Amino acid sequence: MGRLSLTEEKIRNTFIEMLGEMPMNAIRVTALANRAHIDRTTFYIYYDSLYDVLQQMEDNYLDGLVAGMQQDERYLHEPSPGMLKNLNYAKQNLDILRLLLGPHGDSTFHSRMMRVLRQSYRAATKRTPHSDTYYRMIEEFFIAGEQGLFRYWVSHSTDIRMEEFAILLYRFFDKLQKCLLDSRP
Repeated sequence: MGRLSLTEEKIRNTFIEMLGEMPMNAIRVTALANRAHIDRTTFYIYYDSLYDVLQQMEDNYLDGLVAGMQQDERYLHEPSPGMLKNLNYAKQNLDILRLLLGPHGDSTFHSRMMRVLRQSYRAATKRTPHSDTYYRMIEEFFIAGEQGLFRYWVSHSTDIRMEEFAILLYRFFDKLQKCLLDSRP
């Protein structure tokens, strides 16, 4: 998707503000249009529904995340430039991430993000010598751990710098991967 028009930006920014104040199901197009100082019909020129706005925001974030992962598949193994790029991308989108992962956010976004991480993890660890069941257990453990740490960082980003978080992720997953992959039952 290309650059957003000023009207699309106004709609999205207003949507983000409102999503921070109330649950998704309480937001109405008319209220959003009034707050954004646009006509209701203008909203429908750009979006089919409020869920369309949400979906496009999520898609844009996940597309950017995937693009960063594809440029450097080592991101799970060391705090590489690719990992720092992905965390910087997350930091630039903290407001949106806090909303999407927060109490008023979209419950399906977390699942979609887990799917992206799972695919990336599989690409990065494709040469595992273990059985599928053992591999899948390790994969789920890694992904759940990464998501837990990521969600914590998103909600407490002022407590830890991005570079420190990247090193923490590297150390955690490097040691965990060595331990788990070397200790097959």
